[in-house]
Amino acid sequence: MRDNMNLQLISRKYSNMNRLIITVIIGIFSLLLGILSSGSTANAADSTLESPFKFETTLNSDKTYNSNQAFQMKFTLIKTAGIQAGDQIKISINKDDGGTPGVNMNELQINAVSSDNLFDVTTDSSTNPATITLTAKKGLDYSHLANAGASIYMKPATSDYNQKTTIDYPVSVEYIRGTQSAKIDDNTLKVNNVPGTDGGGQEKTIGLQIFGGLGGLPFPTGYNGAGEDRWNANFYAEAPEISNPTDYDSNLLYWYSQNATVGWAQITLPSDSASVPSSLTWTITAPESNPFIDPQSVQVYREGNNDDPADRGKWKLYSSSPTKMVFKLTNLDSSDAGKNFNIPFAVKTKSVQDKFIVTSNISDISNNLEVKHRKVQMMYNSTIGLGFIPVLNVKELTMTLSEARELLFNNNSEVLKDQATLLGEFATATDNNDEHTTNILHFGNGYDYTSALAYDQIKADQTYSIPIYASNENGSGPTKYAKLTITPDTDQLSKLNAEFIDVDGQTTFRKITLQ
Repeated sequence: MRDNMNLQLISRKYSNMNRLIITVIIGIFSLLLGILSSGSTANAADSTLESPFKFETTLNSDKTYNSNQAFQMKFTLIKTAGIQAGDQIKISINKDDGGTPGVNMNELQINAVSSDNLFDVTTDSSTNPATITLTAKKGLDYSHLANAGASIYMKPATSDYNQKTTIDYPVSVEYIRGTQSAKIDDNTLKVNNVPGTDGGGQEKTIGLQIFGGLGGLPFPTGYNGAGEDRWNANFYAEAPEISNPTDYDSNLLYWYSQNATVGWAQITLPSDSASVPSSLTWTITAPESNPFIDPQSVQVYREGNNDDPADRGKWKLYSSSPTKMVFKLTNLDSSDAGKNFNIPFAVKTKSVQDKFIVTSNISDISNNLEVKHRKVQMMYNSTIGLGFIPVLNVKELTMTLSEARELLFNNNSEVLKDQATLLGEFATATDNNDEHTTNILHFGNGYDYTSALAYDQIKADQTYSIPIYASNENGSGPTKYAKLTITPDTDQLSKLNAEFIDVDGQTTFRKITLQ
């Protein structure tokens, strides 16, 4: 009996001890789980999205820009597998009180940093701020991707407000994945388009400049002007913040539509007639790697006449070579005070990577005025590929209301024709590649053709400006504006003019005429 009782006591003792051990184990395990869970929750809460890009920009908040200049933003991947399909880079640009964003949304130049074009690009000018969104494409392998990205050149917009005073436009950049975002940059774009002099002469000095484009001057011999205009040609913008003042005065950017850049050198004589020199020597130089095109055919034009060369009694081409053009200006007098003399020229390039310096220099000035030489660097604003971007030709059409409706709408209905057909009515695109690429026409960013060209919007006595750009595998080109001018139908009584006379209190109809 006593032995049985002892056994029962021992059994209970071990049973209680087992329960205690199990309870302790469970407690410790629960504590560990809690700690792990707490740490995991904390880590999840503390995890924030970081941008996988190295960000660089030439936008300087201390500088004031105009609409002939440009700044760059560059995004380069620095983390392998740091980006996922659907991730976004969003650039937001505030609007002024007139509703114009600080950046011209139709003059964006967006390129891939590497050969891989990773992003789909959309713009939205209807909101404030306006946005430019780069979205990582689906279907690409991002797992091992690095050293790729995008570069964007942007030009300030022109508005009624920034043509009167300097306007500050806040600019922000962020990286977005789903509901998370990471700030990349906050900046301010200062824009002043108040009309004024740009590099002209002063009362007793000579102004010296080199501009991109042509300013309305004739195309230089040897430059392919097909699809280009006499103002910009393939010039894009000046990019002052890329300049190194010790090397050159400004940086001129060009669209890569052909292996040539075009510009014009200008001198402005003093406005004080007594300070006008009677003669001077004007020399323009280019490097051997990028020679002038047909330099012996280059001519001088005087302000006020862009179609005919200046009086041959005032200038002559003294000597020319692929790298140097020397002009002698003589018989200058008080009638030339404050006047510009201009020389359009073209320079040969070999590839989209070309960068070179062109100089303009005045010497042998008869009255010994001091003049600072002018140097510019010319370069392309890059492309996605190594080939040429499209050359776009837009049309200016004039037609009656009935003809316009037939052009725009299907089978006498109110339904617009498809986008490709409409674009083909207003523009054509080609390129200078040895084997032509496929060139695609697009309506300008933010332009809704379905509402702008809707049936009830198309009316007589109106002119419609239609923004269009072209793209191919090498990139996109500048936006140009087609025009559609609509006149009344001639077979409709658009305006009647009736004449009445009053004879002895009786009103009598006299005649009716159609105007």
